[in-house]
This record gives sequence, structure tokens and C-alpha cells, in this order.
Amino acid sequence: MRNKALLIKLLKAKPEKALKYLLHRGKNVVSADDWQTLKDKSHDTAFTVAGITKADYLQDIYKAVVDMKENGVPLEKANAELVERLRKKGWIGSGNRFKVTLDTNMKIAHSQGFYETMLRRKDTHPYWKWNQIERNTKRHDHTLLHGKVFKVEDTTIFPPADYGCDCSPIPMTEAEFKNGGYTLSDSSTLKMTDELKESIDNFGFRPGKVYEPDMAKYSPELKREILKAMVRQKLRSRK
Repeated sequence: MRNKALLIKLLKAKPEKALKYLLHRGKNVVSADDWQTLKDKSHDTAFTVAGITKADYLQDIYKAVVDMKENGVPLEKANAELVERLRKKGWIGSGNRFKVTLDTNMKIAHSQGFYETMLRRKDTHPYWKWNQIERNTKRHDHTLLHGKVFKVEDTTIFPPADYGCDCSPIPMTEAEFKNGGYTLSDSSTLKMTDELKESIDNFGFRPGKVYEPDMAKYSPELKREILKAMVRQKLRSRK
């Protein structure tokens, strides 16, 4: 319970580490017609939204996520304000996927920041346990991972593991691991259903990785949008 309380405390506090991660992602703003057009590792450090090809839209979404983290703006309010700003710029459509985007990036930022904390504490807490909260909408496939224990360095699978995933890692000491009678799991040999494996592979969150977009992969039109977005971000950061 002590570790669970620590996790909740860190998630509710103003997370400088998570905000730093979001700001790093903002330096690599890219746009894509489909989330899957970028490989898994690029999802970790490039802020991307499926189906949106205007860099200024991406910038607005990125700023909304940072505002939620830095100023504690509630998800519903952030989503409503974001949709209003985008509609003034010509966006026509539902704000539902923006809400999903904000929620997902908030969770990824929390998880990234928490993982950095876990790395610093791995001498005293060398393991982490997958924890799934009990709720009506929980993913039954993720129940296969609930309670499994991994080494801190084992992040091939790491929550969140899909859109709407509320699973979390709980740090664990050597004594807690031994006294609890746990068996160490290895993500590379872990038996998972095809659906669960596909879900994790497609979501592609890998904490702790650093990636720079390979500009050669994109069309000239998309490359120009990416470069313009990155230049604007650098200019704004100097103000």
C-alpha cells in the first residue's frame, strides 16, 4: 500500500519531469495522416495526432496538454477550449478524439516521468508490478498482466498500453518481491494473447527512449510542415 500511495501522490503533484517530457515532445512536433505511419519508437518523443496534417493544429493540441500539466486544467475544460480554438481556425468535426489525445498524452507524460523516478530508485526498488484498477470498462486482456512483476529495465511493455488504459506500474523492493512470493516475468518470453500483443505493439509506448524524426521518410509537403512547426516552436521558446 505504501508504494501505491506514493504513485498516487506523484501523479497528483505538479510533475516537473512529466512536463519536461511534454516539452521535449513539443520540439519534435510532426503531423501524419495516420498514427501508424510513424514507427513505434517515434511515438515516444514526437507529438503526433492521427488525421491532422496542419502543424498549427498540432501546436494547439500540444499547448493544451502542457496547460493541463502545468496549470491543472481539467480534461473536459481543456478539450472544450481546444475544440473552440481549432474551429475558429477552420476545423470541422467532433472534439472526441482531441479528448482522447489529451487524456492519452497526459497518461504517457505521467508514466514517462514516473519511469525516470523508478530508474533513480532502482537500487532500492529494482522491480515494478503491473497494476490494473478494477472498473467496468477495464480491458480483460490487460488482466493477464495484472500482478506480474518485471525488472525496472524491462519496458518492452509498460503502462499505459493502449488508448484509455488506466494500468500503472508499482515500484517494488527486493524484500517485497521475495516476501510476496512473486515470480519474475520477462516481457520477451511472456505469453500473451494475439489481441494483447497487437494492442501493445500498435500503441508503441516505450519510456526512456530518445528519438529524432527521420526527415527523409516524409514527403516534401509533409517535411515542410514539420520544419515550419519545429521552427515556430523554437522561436516561441526563446520569447
